[in-house]
Amino acid sequence: MEEIAQVYARALFEVADERDALDEIHDELNAFAHAVDQNRQLAQFFFSPYFSVTEKKEGLHRAVQGANPAFLNFLEALIERHRMPAIFRIRAEYESLWDEARKLLLLGGVVLQVGNVILDASIKNRLEQLRKQVAQA
Repeated sequence: MEEIAQVYARALFEVADERDALDEIHDELNAFAHAVDQNRQLAQFFFSPYFSVTEKKEGLHRAVQGANPAFLNFLEALIERHRMPAIFRIRAEYESLWDEARKLLLLGGVVLQVGNVILDASIKNRLEQLRKQVAQA
C-alpha cells in the first residue's frame, strides 16, 4: 500500500507543481483527508465496495465544491481505481514532498532557489567558504 501512496502522491505533486498550485492542492488534500477522517459516514461511503464508482463520483461533487480541477480529477482517479482508502498515506507522502519543496532554512540563514539559480546565504555555507579559505592559506 505504501508504494501505491508514493506513486499517487508524486503524480499529484507533479501536476500541482506544473500548474503552480502546490499550496492550494496541499490545503485541499489536507482538508479532504481530514473530513474523511473525522466523518465516519463519509469514510464508509468512499471506502465501501457497496457504492458504485458513479455514485461515489456524484457524492464527491456534492461534497467537494470549488476545489482545484486537478485535485478533483485526482480524487476521481482514486475512486475509479478503488484507491480511496490510500488517501491518508497519499496525504503523508504529498506532505513530505511539499515540505522538501518548501525547505528554505538552513543553519542560521536562508537558501533561496529560483529556477536553476540558488542564493545560499546560510551560515553553514559561509563557514564552508571560510574553511576553504583557511585551508588554502
